Formats: sequence, structure tokens, C-alpha cells
Amino acid sequence: MSGEIGVKGGNMKKEIGLVVIGVLLFSGVSYAGLFGKSDKEVEEEIRKREAVLTDSFNETLARKDNENARISAELEETKKKLEETNKQLEEMQQKQAVVPAQEKVEETRSLEEILTTEITKYAQVLPSDEGLKIIFGTDFFFYFDVLEPSIYRSLDVIIKVLKSYPEHRVLISGYTDSAGDKNKNLSTSLIKAKAVANYLIAKGTPEEKITVKGLGPASPVDTNKTKEGRKQNRRIEVIIVKK
Repeated sequence: MSGEIGVKGGNMKKEIGLVVIGVLLFSGVSYAGLFGKSDKEVEEEIRKREAVLTDSFNETLARKDNENARISAELEETKKKLEETNKQLEEMQQKQAVVPAQEKVEETRSLEEILTTEITKYAQVLPSDEGLKIIFGTDFFFYFDVLEPSIYRSLDVIIKVLKSYPEHRVLISGYTDSAGDKNKNLSTSLIKAKAVANYLIAKGTPEEKITVKGLGPASPVDTNKTKEGRKQNRRIEVIIVKK
């Protein structure tokens, strides 16, 4: 009887062992080193190994969560940058759409309109046989032979006109009153005319489109017998020569 119990007990241990091994295989816990141990030792070892396996699994999940969070943050940042770029592109497109519209309006304005409305009050715009004449008084716009900044705005308008009408040319003539030495007056009038030409050239006007003359006391527009008349005769005439 006792022998039978011993045999049955041994068989039961083997069955339990096989069940434990099956559970370990299914759960992923290594069963190495468990053979020959008591049931209690096997259970304790299983708990330890399951705890290690659980910790490892939780650690892997945590790493995955952190990685997913990082990827989500990068995607969100990329989305914001893309939205900002699209906004900048839209603003650029709107600005580019405005420029042609402004240029179209500019084209509808005549050469006379541009000059008469944008040249400063210190210059006269008059029609001439060759084109449009802009007259600058040298007493106001020059300090000896140097251009005063007050003339820049008017000259910038002339530059804009020449760019809008590239087929046109410009004739710059300097004049003086009749006082003093004639040769000196011719030289002075030429120097001042060249100063205007040099400004136009420095701002991009092709030099070959510009003709410069120093005419001294020739072609007075007023009498040289009065102070005011001589002031009117000291002038620079810029003629936009139409083609």
C-alpha cells in the first residue's frame, strides 16, 4: 500500500512539474535550473522570475511611451513650423499681387503726371520742343558745386521715370547769369550739370543715356540787370527727351 502511495506521489510531482514548465513556457519565464527543486522552491523561483519579466515588460512599455511622446512632440513642432511657413508664403503672395497692380496703375499715368505730381515744389516742369523740361534753381539746390540733399527727391523721380521709359534719354544743361568771367561761368555751369548727371548714374541710370552741357550765361530766362533776374538765370535744366 505504502509503495503504491509512493509511486502515486512521485507521479503527481512529475505532473506538477510538467504543468509548471508548461506555464513557464507559455508565460515566457525561463525554466532552466528548476528541475530537482522542491515545489516551494519552484514556486519561489517562478515568482522571482515572473517579477523580473514583469519589470522588464513595464520598462519596455515605458520606453515605448516616452518614444511615442517624443515623436508626437516633434510632429506637433513640425506642424507649427509648416503652418508658419504657409502663412509667410501667403503674405509673400499677397505682396507680390499688390506690386503688379501698383505698376499697372503707374503705367496708366502719363509722363507729365508723374513729373508734375511728384517733383518737389522747388522745381518747374514745362513742355519743350524736345520733351519735358525740369528746371532747378542752382542757388537753392547747390552749395557751391555740390548738390544739396534737398534736390535728391526730385532727381529720384527723374530716375524712376527713366526706368519706366527706358527708350527716353536725358539732357542736362547748366546755366549761369552774365556776371563775372564768361569762361569761368561756362566751367561752373558744366560742373554743376555734371554733378546732377553723376547722381543719376550712381543711382543706376546708364551713362550713355545722359548728355551734359555747360552753357554759362547763354539763353537767359530773365534779365541779368536785377538780382532776382540773375537768380532765375542760375539754373539746371533737365530735359526728358522723348523718343
